[in-house]
Amino acid sequence: MEEKLGVTTHSDLPSQDEKLLKKPSFIERVGWGRIIFIILLILVAAGILSYFITPREPAQPTQKPSGMIQKPDWLTYTDNIGDFTLQYPKAYTVSKTGMTSVQVLSPTIPAINTNFRLGIKYKSFIASQTMNELITKNKPCSGITPQGGTHSTLNGKIDAQVYLDTPCGKVTSTVVYTLHKGKLYVITVDSQAKFSEVKPYIDPIIATFEFTQN
Repeated sequence: MEEKLGVTTHSDLPSQDEKLLKKPSFIERVGWGRIIFIILLILVAAGILSYFITPREPAQPTQKPSGMIQKPDWLTYTDNIGDFTLQYPKAYTVSKTGMTSVQVLSPTIPAINTNFRLGIKYKSFIASQTMNELITKNKPCSGITPQGGTHSTLNGKIDAQVYLDTPCGKVTSTVVYTLHKGKLYVITVDSQAKFSEVKPYIDPIIATFEFTQN
């Protein structure tokens, strides 16, 4: 009896017709190059789709090339007699307190547990009067003297004489004097708090204060 040991006869091999009838795999039909290209194409398409459907922050408005910049949600007050303009938050109240005076009243500020009042008064003066004379005749607090103030500027361009934290009745006042085209302007900040505490809330308003060109 003969045994076949590890020998494959011709009849055991697949015929040529069987090879031709075998269905090629996906990789054999497409090829690796095309598969990689398709994957890259899908990734690019997914990135483009994500760009259009992902919510984005609205574009910030461009600043005006000149003039006063309008703060978001702030209102503008213009005094045609006093020849000045300023901006203030919506939550604040602006009112005329006389023919030549106006005040900006803030709500209670939680951080300092009080509010403040920004007052602006103006009046014409004689050209021969000095600043010291004007201060003496137009002081809201008895503690103000011409020699006690500090020379400063408003917004870095308006000369002013400043009196910080002056006792003025039941409140503490910071008083600012400045001149413009024949008018004396007295700007006061009244509050139960010290000026250093209300300064972060006053400065943004004062930064919008400008004289008009009438």
